Amino acid sequence: MKSTNLSIFFDSPIKAENAGLFVMTQEGRHPKRIIDSFELIFVISGVLKIGEEGQDFAVGKNQYLILWPKRWHYGIADYERGLNFYWLHFVVEDIQKTNGNSVLNIPRFGTVPHPESLIELFRRFLDEQESGCNFTVEKDLLALLLLCEAGRPILYSEEIGQATILVERVRTYIITHLDKPLSRAVIARRLSCNPDYLGRVVQRICHKSITALINDFRIKRAAQLLVESNSSVEEISDICGYADVRYFRCQFKKRKGMTPTQYRKLFTKTHVNTC
Repeated sequence: MKSTNLSIFFDSPIKAENAGLFVMTQEGRHPKRIIDSFELIFVISGVLKIGEEGQDFAVGKNQYLILWPKRWHYGIADYERGLNFYWLHFVVEDIQKTNGNSVLNIPRFGTVPHPESLIELFRRFLDEQESGCNFTVEKDLLALLLLCEAGRPILYSEEIGQATILVERVRTYIITHLDKPLSRAVIARRLSCNPDYLGRVVQRICHKSITALINDFRIKRAAQLLVESNSSVEEISDICGYADVRYFRCQFKKRKGMTPTQYRKLFTKTHVNTC
């Protein structure tokens, strides 16, 4: 049987240019300049103090800012020690011709509700960029995903009410006790509520079980450690609360589609610029 490629014609209004990771290593401040593209800035540590045509911003950890093209932007204070941020330059084509039913509205400044997801997308973009391959369609799609993830609303409303607050308490407890034994019963006892009720609330709000939620957070932490530390897979498994490294590898591959070792190799390349 003759093999045939699937051809998909893709025309995105988002055209990605390039991206990078800024790491503050010496004194300085953001240059005063005008560029022809939009710039998405996402701060992962420290505070970036930057202005754009008379409007000043202090972009802190887990916050993002979108700078507009053909406008002056400039640093309003020297870089703080420990400042690190990702940046992405992109162009929006035919913005006036966009179908009103498919408009993506993104606040120009805000806090990212799930920063670990945005960081992973940036790492993927940088890895593709550093590969030297021509990945025009892929980088445009990744840029669109980056913008969607940055502008994702934090899901609080009166309708969700107390259930959302309870789920956030569950999430907080999991994140701060990843290395400890965790289960629905343990968390329910710590939060002074019925285990069955807690399980139903988490399922309704998160569309997954408490066990799945625990594994999600543990694997996200493991992915971060694989990229940012030299710890072995066995050490990371223990840090993230997995007593059985084989079970850890199984859960990691289930969520990431690759083994921990493959993940570490994939995301070791980053494009870093310093002041």
